[in-house]
Amino acid sequence: KALEDFFASLHDISNVPAEMGPRVVAMERGRAVADAFSGLAHSIALLKEGLLTQTNQSIDDLNALTDGLLNVNLQLTKADSGASKSLLDSRDMLIDRISQFVETNVSLDSQGRATLRLGNSMAGPKIVDGAKKYTVRMDALEHKLIFKVGAQGAEAITNQVTGGRLAGLEQGYRAAFQTSGKID
Repeated sequence: KALEDFFASLHDISNVPAEMGPRVVAMERGRAVADAFSGLAHSIALLKEGLLTQTNQSIDDLNALTDGLLNVNLQLTKADSGASKSLLDSRDMLIDRISQFVETNVSLDSQGRATLRLGNSMAGPKIVDGAKKYTVRMDALEHKLIFKVGAQGAEAITNQVTGGRLAGLEQGYRAAFQTSGKID
């Protein structure tokens, strides 16, 4: 509406170019357009901040869940005569919850321990491997989020965050950047 009003006021100036009133109105409406764009840019910046906060919280939740799965895997390793049903149920529940955050490929060994890889293939990086766990981290660039997997200092960048909550948050962050570029 502000942009329409601004162009209408420019049309008014062309109808009566000698009058000062339409010029003053056009200037005020021009300021209103500038304020609208400024407000929109600020809203997008707040959206990106919110997406970063949600992404960091989701990564913390994901890493806590993989810690839990590692704990279950370790208990399965210690089980002498096979795994208890409750341990297997806990393992399956944790895998289901992890899959809400990221798409994973799951394999189970003979003891029932889970290995989880990011993505939908066996080529993705491991986030849980029997008795080991690899931390998921994120770095935010201006235009996208970069996910990393591994031990602190030995992390590898991955493009295998292809599904789940984290993928949706990354897509939202990228869309917010693209939209802000169109406004500028």
